[in-house]
Amino acid sequence: MPRAELKPGRQVQEIGAAIVGAWLKLLPASSRILSMDSTDPLTITIDRQIFAVGDTIRLRPEAGRAIGNIRVRTAAAGTAPHSQTLTIEDLNGQPIKYEDDPLDGGDAIPDAVAYADLKRDLKIVLEDIVETGVSVEVHVDEPNLINVVVPQVPRGVLTRGDLIDYLHDYHKYAQGRHYHDELATAVLFGCR
Repeated sequence: MPRAELKPGRQVQEIGAAIVGAWLKLLPASSRILSMDSTDPLTITIDRQIFAVGDTIRLRPEAGRAIGNIRVRTAAAGTAPHSQTLTIEDLNGQPIKYEDDPLDGGDAIPDAVAYADLKRDLKIVLEDIVETGVSVEVHVDEPNLINVVVPQVPRGVLTRGDLIDYLHDYHKYAQGRHYHDELATAVLFGCR
């Protein structure tokens, strides 16, 4: 079912590796929360100086769900080397009174993800893997939306009978893999 052949010497798993590599480049490193200094207003000290006033962030307790829709109200150097003390507010500019799981040992994570850079970089990498003359367009799924791209009919399949023969041959030589499962996996998780 591939729409393009790979360049000589390239392997299909390079596509998956390129996507995972792009995710690793895209996702920020977290900062460890050294202490929760105040709950009203919420003030924490982290182990790196990476945030500026107005940055939107997420806080993730060591055990529990991440807290989002918050931003840095004030940022100052902490007492430990390289540490930073942050006062947190909601997106409306109101200080947060925190009454949930302790944040000590949790993470402070930047909330802005640069998908435009990911799309550009991944396009360059993927176009180097597939045959010359084939254009690649990268789309990033939204959190609650699955973009289904219906693949073209397999190459050389012109009639219903051809498709039945193609599926028969696929199952005959696929060593236990089923075409419908493979196709569903490609739709839900991306072509592999």
